[in-house]
Amino acid sequence: MLYRLIKKYLSNAVAILAASFWSFNFYIHATVYQMGLETPIAALCIVYLIYKLSIFEERWRTEKITLKEITWLGFLSALVMFSRLDLVFLAVIIGVWILFRGTFIRYLLPLDILIIFISMTSSVILRTDFTSYNIFYSTSAVEATIIAIILKTLALYFLGAYQHPRTYSIFKNILNIFYATGIGSAITASIYLFLIQIGFVENFPRSAFLLDFGISLLLFVALRLTAYLFSNPSHRLSASSALAQLKSNFQTWWREGIAYYGVLGSLLIAYMLFNHFAFGTSSPVSGQIKRWWGSLPNTAYERPVFNWDAYFGVGVQGYNALQPFSDFFQVISNYLRPILAGAEFENERFYIMLLLFSVLCFILLLLNQQKIRQTNRYFSLIPLAASCGIQMLSYTATGYGGAKEWYWVSQMIFFTLLFSLLVQYVLTPILKKRIYSLWG
Repeated sequence: MLYRLIKKYLSNAVAILAASFWSFNFYIHATVYQMGLETPIAALCIVYLIYKLSIFEERWRTEKITLKEITWLGFLSALVMFSRLDLVFLAVIIGVWILFRGTFIRYLLPLDILIIFISMTSSVILRTDFTSYNIFYSTSAVEATIIAIILKTLALYFLGAYQHPRTYSIFKNILNIFYATGIGSAITASIYLFLIQIGFVENFPRSAFLLDFGISLLLFVALRLTAYLFSNPSHRLSASSALAQLKSNFQTWWREGIAYYGVLGSLLIAYMLFNHFAFGTSSPVSGQIKRWWGSLPNTAYERPVFNWDAYFGVGVQGYNALQPFSDFFQVISNYLRPILAGAEFENERFYIMLLLFSVLCFILLLLNQQKIRQTNRYFSLIPLAASCGIQMLSYTATGYGGAKEWYWVSQMIFFTLLFSLLVQYVLTPILKKRIYSLWG
């Protein structure tokens, strides 16, 4: 499936490289296949969904999409969810990608949700510490995050932050984001503090709301500036009010939303009801136990995250979602030993090389804007990236003790697709130069 997908939109050579890498990489083999878990089913379902989405992406631009097709995609997303329940975030985000096609909402909303999740939970950790967060504040932080996602995204929408990034000037975009973030943060803080007063939720560090405002504002602006750089100037849309857009698209969004999320939600509810009556709990017991482990101050069991490395999925043991690609950065980081010698600078060398590589990749993608716009759509890179981040935080930001390497199968697929893009963009000028020299 990887070969067919990559060959169709990149090249045969890169498709062979990617498929061979996935098939013969020792880490992927040992983590995904060797232990006989559900992970191979999850990998197959994810790639098959992306493949079907690529076909859908071609069709909706030239043909009218029926509710039957939307319902089928909802069913495929449900298969992904049931292959591993933590892939429910991918299934939900894919719905956003499908429903809001033809608008810039589909590109920004998934990443906005990830930003709000990072911002709110990180603010609480910065205000307290990892130990206090895991024991006392993880539940309240997630509750505040859910409220913030609803209110901030609504504020961003109605203040024009989901318009095409070139509709307004950069200054106007930043101003809209500032107002939307301020209003969303203020209402979120007010609602949550009221819920604390009536005893509906647990205590919460008040100053975390100010930190959340600053962090989310910075990340929202960075995302819009990046979207501005990568967007197509010739496809600039005329400015229309959010209400006008909602009025013209509401019926379509409502019907397709019922078709997609009706299938996904009904199957999930049926599963939870069966669990409730059969086992006395609607969610898997293993996950509940591991979150209970994480709430113990001096546990003899596996611990939750206790540093920022693990929180962002680049830690050790179960919290390294960059594998097997992090091995590459470990190897090239050795070139920095003449500058930063000694074992005590191992992490510094790794993160410096990761940062340099990220900057080079950003430049490479920026030089191939037209190609990345097309390939991003067909590989569903934005919803896949957003869901990978949210799934990671669903463990690291909730005091989960005992995450395992095989949880991160969607991350392996995402980075395989991303590195395939980068290899394609590096190989293309080299092959062109070689052909030119041969003919010269």
